[in-house]
Amino acid sequence: MEITLLDRSNYYKGLLLLIAKDKKISDDEKEYLLKLGKVLGFESNYCEQNIETVIENKYISDEPIEFSNQELAMVFIRDGIKIALADDALHLTELEWLRSVLEKNNLSDEWFKEEVGRFVEKGKQKRRIDLEIQEYWKN
Repeated sequence: MEITLLDRSNYYKGLLLLIAKDKKISDDEKEYLLKLGKVLGFESNYCEQNIETVIENKYISDEPIEFSNQELAMVFIRDGIKIALADDALHLTELEWLRSVLEKNNLSDEWFKEEVGRFVEKGKQKRRIDLEIQEYWKN
């Protein structure tokens, strides 16, 4: 799958917004975003600075992300669910924001419910989570 610079940037920004929804960023969430930044080809200093300032940054738009294709939007939603569960809780604000991305990209609500259920069930088993975007983007 071709992933444009705009899609890569939106992917990172979207997951950055997601981890800030509960107004605190866990070490695991930070680790995933740093890993994501590396996978997508962004400088680690840039990523660290964004992670440290996202909660207070009133200039960053909170609009749901729209991707150039539904396949990438589905990968984003899956990674979003994984990252949202990194702190062992799926907060309502995180779920609502992911649902807004789902709607913006014309994805099925039934598919979303199945994905959330699947990841919540998997989350009961402690394991490291690999980001799905790694399967689609090799920089």
